[in-house]
Amino acid sequence: MVLHATEQSLTWRALLGQVIAAQASRRRIAELAGISELTLQRWAEGGPHHRPVHPRPANLQALLDVLPAHREALLPLIQVEYPAFNYAGWPEPVAHQGAVGDAPDKSIPLDLYERVVNTFATSQPGRLFWEICSLVLLQALLQLDPDQRGMQITVAKCMPPVRGGKVRCLWELVEVGTPPWRGDLAPTTRFLGAESLAGYAVASCSPAIVQRLGENPASLPVRKVEHGASAASFPLLRAGSIAGSMTLTSVEPDYFTPPRLSLIGSSCRLLMLGFQNEALYERSAIELSIMPPDAVQQALLSTFRQRVNALLIDDARGSGALTMGQAEQCIREQIIEELLQPALRPG
Repeated sequence: MVLHATEQSLTWRALLGQVIAAQASRRRIAELAGISELTLQRWAEGGPHHRPVHPRPANLQALLDVLPAHREALLPLIQVEYPAFNYAGWPEPVAHQGAVGDAPDKSIPLDLYERVVNTFATSQPGRLFWEICSLVLLQALLQLDPDQRGMQITVAKCMPPVRGGKVRCLWELVEVGTPPWRGDLAPTTRFLGAESLAGYAVASCSPAIVQRLGENPASLPVRKVEHGASAASFPLLRAGSIAGSMTLTSVEPDYFTPPRLSLIGSSCRLLMLGFQNEALYERSAIELSIMPPDAVQQALLSTFRQRVNALLIDDARGSGALTMGQAEQCIREQIIEELLQPALRPG
């Protein structure tokens, strides 16, 4: 990102304004930090011609948590306006100090366990998943791809039953990676089913590994991922119930060696602390369908926000009991039902 203010005149508000200039970025940052888009905009507008809105320290902490790429620049600028503010965020993930290559340290650092447990005990429910994802996935990337050869990690959760009381698909929630994939923790919107490696791992409640995607000798279901040469997907399990999956894709074939697979398994167990009990399903409730290609999904998902707003307006004419979260979940379920129609299934 190119900063358009001079170094002398740059404030944290000006820098934030540039970071959130694009609506998609503003929405993503607001969702991750648990802050409204309007609040972010008001923070950025503080200056000579606007009465500044002063954020609470906890909200500044949340902002820095979700903007690791800008944290080094933002923090000293924030401290110019708020000298007493001290970022109490977690230290950066502990880099693996051993030999780099096919035998990474398969042990998760003790301090990460401490940070995750502290987050589990202190975070608000609405932020718990994102905060634990940030901790676990960034550390996993650092240990699994220390040389940044190229890896992507995605997390998907089981969608609530929509037909026949069964879970029919997964909702891919978040992605993070090293080049050629994006490096910031970002929400995604994609539904996965029996046609995906993630779906296979969930349905079988066991890891699914394809060391050479171009050959795939076991004929496991995989969706083509640009740059991907090998992939592994692990179910997210707790006491026999399942919440979703974590899927890793590497640019190199044969990348998922036993030490790496062991580390992935440990990361999955830690990641489970980010899921509430209501997000867990018995294995007997899993009956995944085949979901249409991304292009078909996006045609429907592009109407998501419009449909949510329409539902809230309609509800306001009656009981007005729906919350934003409930309305969004209702529309997601409607879209899933539409995607399950035979006419939209791959031939």
